[in-house]
Amino acid sequence: ARPEATDEELQESLRRVGLDHFSHDLNMEPGTQGMRFSGGERQLLALARAWLTQSDIWIFDEATAHLDANTERKILDTLWTLKGNKTLLMVTHRLVDMEKMDEILVMSGGQIVEKGTHAQLLSQKGIYARMFDLQKEVLD
Repeated sequence: ARPEATDEELQESLRRVGLDHFSHDLNMEPGTQGMRFSGGERQLLALARAWLTQSDIWIFDEATAHLDANTERKILDTLWTLKGNKTLLMVTHRLVDMEKMDEILVMSGGQIVEKGTHAQLLSQKGIYARMFDLQKEVLD
């Protein structure tokens, strides 16, 4: 993320995402394609790297795909804690926590077909509302 980062900065980024236990061996080999880590740990490491970059804009593409509900909750809680005043762009099919977004763009066929807040999109009863209702049924 930042080659010039100090060990202290690396340890702080790991602490912020709840991976303090990794800080004892910062030179650990992750294995082929990070296979030594669980899916949740890989996502938390990605958040630690994002925090370490000190960028004002974060872009996440399917950041919680393929995670169980508990791990997804941990990732999202960590994301909201770290976000601060940063601009966050999330590409996702999973609509968990969308009520926290300032604006949601719904795409279909490569076009923006709906735009608004979570509440506005639910009241429109369009694609977003149908997707949200379907996902809510599965989670309930």
